[in-house]
Amino acid sequence: MSYLDDFDLARLALKQGNYAHGLRHVNQALGLPGRTGEFERGPLLVLRGQMLWGLARFDEAIADAQEALQHCERQLALPCQSDAHLLLSIAYGDLGLHDQALIEATTGFSLAMQHRLTLQEAMAMNRLGLCYLRLGDCTLGESFLLNSLSLMRECSESHEIVATLNNLGMAACGSYERSVEDGDPHIAQLALDRARRYVSQAINMARREGHQFRVLSSENNLAKLMGQAGETVQAERLLRNCIARAVEHSYAALERRARYNLGCLLIAQDQTQQGIDELRVLLADLIDKSAMEPLRRVTHAALRDAYKKLGMPVQATDHEQQFSALEARRVQALDDARIRLAVSRLVMDQALAVAEKVRSAIDMRLLWSAEEVLDKVQQRIEAINTAT
Repeated sequence: MSYLDDFDLARLALKQGNYAHGLRHVNQALGLPGRTGEFERGPLLVLRGQMLWGLARFDEAIADAQEALQHCERQLALPCQSDAHLLLSIAYGDLGLHDQALIEATTGFSLAMQHRLTLQEAMAMNRLGLCYLRLGDCTLGESFLLNSLSLMRECSESHEIVATLNNLGMAACGSYERSVEDGDPHIAQLALDRARRYVSQAINMARREGHQFRVLSSENNLAKLMGQAGETVQAERLLRNCIARAVEHSYAALERRARYNLGCLLIAQDQTQQGIDELRVLLADLIDKSAMEPLRRVTHAALRDAYKKLGMPVQATDHEQQFSALEARRVQALDDARIRLAVSRLVMDQALAVAEKVRSAIDMRLLWSAEEVLDKVQQRIEAINTAT
């Protein structure tokens, strides 16, 4: 089989979410002596990194993206450079390295804007939105994602449209949860309805495309929304099906997210001990892998609340302490992200220019003025710029 055959088959596998199969083909292409030169190696490494990310092998995905950047920069392969930065962003985010994720997303976005790479620009807006979802700012995250969706539709890139719709669903879900906490049921219901529309569209598109990973990822999110709407029986059935199919396809990260949703659903149904058992198995797996810090954080919070519900204060306190440590790191990352946005005014001005074309009003409440930032964090700006 030739290099081009393996490369094309690997790209097809990526579009179908068949990451294990695609990984074999891209490894074959990379291993053909004398057939992959400097120009071909960068895109192949990005492609392999995307497969590894889908298989939850985040450290290996990062290593491939970093090596790809070296090749692409020497060859001035601009789309590949942007793709590598965006792969780094999503992988760092899954490891809980939020400030690094934001650096890579803004770098990829700036590169795409500068060289008029519309597809990469849209993908970068998606990654920026995802960064803010993970940092807990659903409003700003949804703003970036809506802009990404508009650009994606201009490019007719269905694969990325599905991912963006799915992320939009989770942004609206976060807004729903915040509105519930604020005691505003009307706004909460609007957000929940919006989330279900986004995710339902994502499922339909993913099924048409035959992308199994996106189908299962969207169904996992839909099950969470169904549980919040009180459709618990249907939600549990869908989650158990998602877990089984994720195991079948080796989607380890997706399996863990579905198990978390199942554990929380069981607790909400007053099957508290069953939910605790599910979450404890998940937590042991997460600690062993030392990855997916955001999921570990919320799992500790769910177990804390479950043990409180059972009147077990010792266990609840243990999980509260572990949650608090991870939450402090999340808040620190959010502060660093705020600083970076204020310092990197050029990138944000570009983002606002794009946003203005597709949205008449955006809540940019995290964009503090430079004077306000300096008053609050003057001592930390120099250290962050040096690290960059």
